[in-house]
Amino acid sequence: MLRKNIRLNIRRIHSFYNYTQLKKKVASTPLYINIDVTNACNYKCPMCPQSNPSSKVKRGFIIIELFEKIISDIKEFLPVDVLCLFLAGEPLLNKNLELFVAIIRRELGIRPHIASNLALLPSERILALIEAGLGSVLIDFCHNFNRKV
Repeated sequence: MLRKNIRLNIRRIHSFYNYTQLKKKVASTPLYINIDVTNACNYKCPMCPQSNPSSKVKRGFIIIELFEKIISDIKEFLPVDVLCLFLAGEPLLNKNLELFVAIIRRELGIRPHIASNLALLPSERILALIEAGLGSVLIDFCHNFNRKV
């Protein structure tokens, strides 16, 4: 594990140096990919653009067929170092999250990550996500939030 982390960090440093100092295009594969499994959220944080009441953006969830297509396309760019299943929404709202985690683990051989406010994470779901292959959970919420009803 330590060797893999050292190789990963050396690759990141090399890519960063080539891009910033030598103005070369980075010739390596993506290091970090986000897939937003939903743009909906159960909180309404004042600083979050997705919580803006005047937003005309429809809220929804990624469907399994599209998710599988994305993972298939990502396989062309292996190795991907980090894949996260969040961006603008609360990933635990997506009922297929455990399935998505298992697909990534099976197809890409990596453990995906999520960021969550953890309000929707009962102990049974924690175990299901761990068994599916989840890598980590970043606890992410605003301290000055108003919970949506």
